[in-house]
Amino acid sequence: MMLNTNNSAHTKIIARYIAGEMDAKELSEFNRVLSQHPDNSRIVKQMKNDWNIIGDSVGQSEEQTPSTDKAWNTLFNKLNRDNLIPLPQKSNSIPLYKTRWAKWAASIALIIAVGSIFSMLAIWQQPTVVMSGQNSSTLVHTLNDGSTVYLKANTKLEYSKRFSKSTRNVSLEGEAFFDVEHNPTKPFLINTNKARIAVLGTSFTVKSNTANLLDVHVETGTVMVSLKNRKQTIVANANERITLSEGKLTKTNVNNNIKEQWRTNRLHFKDETLANIILAINKTYGANIVLGTPGLAQRRLTVTFQNNSITSMVEVISATLNLNSEQSENAIILTKPLNEGQ
Repeated sequence: MMLNTNNSAHTKIIARYIAGEMDAKELSEFNRVLSQHPDNSRIVKQMKNDWNIIGDSVGQSEEQTPSTDKAWNTLFNKLNRDNLIPLPQKSNSIPLYKTRWAKWAASIALIIAVGSIFSMLAIWQQPTVVMSGQNSSTLVHTLNDGSTVYLKANTKLEYSKRFSKSTRNVSLEGEAFFDVEHNPTKPFLINTNKARIAVLGTSFTVKSNTANLLDVHVETGTVMVSLKNRKQTIVANANERITLSEGKLTKTNVNNNIKEQWRTNRLHFKDETLANIILAINKTYGANIVLGTPGLAQRRLTVTFQNNSITSMVEVISATLNLNSEQSENAIILTKPLNEGQ
């Protein structure tokens, strides 16, 4: 006899074995079944590994031994939080998830869920690709670490939806200004066609449009530029610039009082949270706009500002999202109208 996880009866038996719910007689019979086909042990091992993966994914870290009670309750609670199951009807009968056959059904549900979890993980691990348009707008994008990137026209930025534990890696084709959130334990790495740029927290422009073009202009902080052939590394500080010419890096001094106009003339935000938009405006123009009502931070907005003053940008945001703005001594405060509540 060969076990088959597509067979619900076999899946129930394997689940009871993994959960440790078999008595001595059942266990003896199950071991006999295991010995009847060379693939049976492999199938059980794979199902146990899948179960462990599910446990890790939904936070079952308290114990290593699978439990159908615990597994089902965890899955039930997760589905309930996500509003994926109907509300239970009042009844004096024993709850479904407490019955023995329901434990087996839970085992099947958990095994089926593995495929969904793997699919979600695959999507989660796919790179996010952000591309600016072909017009003169600067696309402003905030990364999940709080760093802000200004993408010039025809620029491509690629990064993982979740940075690793040790580094923050992105790839760039085109020209962009980076305002990197400081994190001394997690370097920010920019990969271009010819070099890698490493920073901790600083602001600088990177231009890498062709196979042989590299131009790094540092406004604040320190960056380290290394050619990918590892033959040369140069460190640049504020008011310094690194360029690539004939396969060699060169450092020169620059005047940071001259800002690139493309960064501020026409700012475009595409489906960004209000918190990120306000953060970028504050960084770019030295403003102090704050959100005074809980819940406003996650409101999303697509908007373009062209040569706007801080006041006019606040007016556009307020009109679009139906907000009130109030000028205090040191800040502009955005709030919801009182009749909208919190």
